[in-house]
Amino acid sequence: MPTRTHDGLRKRCDCGPRKWAKCLHPWHFSFYHHGKEHRCSLDVVARARNEPPPAGTTEAKAWRDKLRGEIRGGADPTLPVPTPTDDTRLTVGDVMNRYLDQHVRAPERKKAGQVVMTAYIKRLRAMPLPAAHGTTLALEEKTLDTVTAADLDVLRRGWTLEKTAAQGGRTGPNRALKRLRHFFNWSIEQGYADRSPFKRAHVNTVHFSQEPGRTRRLEGDEEARLLQHATTPLLKVLIAAGLDTGCRIGELLLLTWGDVKWNQNALLLPAAITKTNEARDVPLTQNLRALLDMRRHAPDGTEHAADRFVFGNEVGEPVKYWRVNQAWHDTCAAAEITGLHFHDLRRELASTLRESGAPDHIVADVLGHANISTTSRYLKASRAGLTTYVKQFEAHRAQQKQAATKAAAKSSGTIRTPFAHGTADGRSAEPGTAVKNRPKSLN
Repeated sequence: MPTRTHDGLRKRCDCGPRKWAKCLHPWHFSFYHHGKEHRCSLDVVARARNEPPPAGTTEAKAWRDKLRGEIRGGADPTLPVPTPTDDTRLTVGDVMNRYLDQHVRAPERKKAGQVVMTAYIKRLRAMPLPAAHGTTLALEEKTLDTVTAADLDVLRRGWTLEKTAAQGGRTGPNRALKRLRHFFNWSIEQGYADRSPFKRAHVNTVHFSQEPGRTRRLEGDEEARLLQHATTPLLKVLIAAGLDTGCRIGELLLLTWGDVKWNQNALLLPAAITKTNEARDVPLTQNLRALLDMRRHAPDGTEHAADRFVFGNEVGEPVKYWRVNQAWHDTCAAAEITGLHFHDLRRELASTLRESGAPDHIVADVLGHANISTTSRYLKASRAGLTTYVKQFEAHRAQQKQAATKAAAKSSGTIRTPFAHGTADGRSAEPGTAVKNRPKSLN
């Protein structure tokens, strides 16, 4: 170990240690730590940090103690200390944190919606984007005004597709970019940004292809097979409720007996359990009323309390969604039914109502749609209904052809052409007047 002189401080001059406190030569520092000796000029270190070099012994000792602390902490005092940047612009990550706190985690937003939105934001913010000199930069590290349409294209192409999904995972990147678009619009509303990379001069820079909607309906005896092969009594009642009310599975599982209005023969869905946060009434069919009446009592014969769940277990406790979902898949497999979702029962009810003559606004009220355009996506004609209308079309077209044939027979021998203007006596016929055929002269 080298000999430490003057407790780590010295000057490289001929003035001598007694005159170091007054001479103008620079101070030098040395410190042996963990088998390594650190040496540097205090003047050089101070100027690199935009600070005045030490002049007297007291200032030199203060610098010595400071550098020793930095070395013990693992820092190298000879390296330049990064100066604070003047760029105080918020990054995408800064604003995303506020977006999650103020918008996504709003008290009135349902937990399921918060989970989905948070998952999209979490994955987007960590995705790499190309930066200078062949490097990459995470989206959250860029400032809001430096995100471009080219970056959005990189995000779309870099999104991992879930090949096992219904649409091959193609809807995933579209949904993610739509969430990012809403984030930028929210940032503009809150004053964090002045522009969005999704638009330039009021022209959309990112285009989304229309997602193909589902058209699946029950076919043939699929309803009977579902009810026959239902793996649990609860699922059997849920299938009947889905077909008779069109309620979402989440709405049914959260329905309590206090929401069943027996005198009004209706289900009152509170705003707290609906997707649109609006309460709605759903009429009870005779079949569903009978099924609910059989579930009205607990195993001990007492009637369920108002806060017990209608589609819960035997004692009215809530049932987890994943259990119902697993039972649904097992039932479809046992019934040899493929490509059918529980949510498709809503489409079946909506289409059946429309085929029975119900107007679109009634169907929208039953389904609980805030926009009637959403209802139009649920209305799909059945094959039997299409066959009926095709037969009616064929009969109507046959009547049209028959009427046209009769009209042609009545007008036989009459020329209906704009070139026939003359009459038998050589006079000009009135425009639009039919001229009878005349036998041609042989001479």
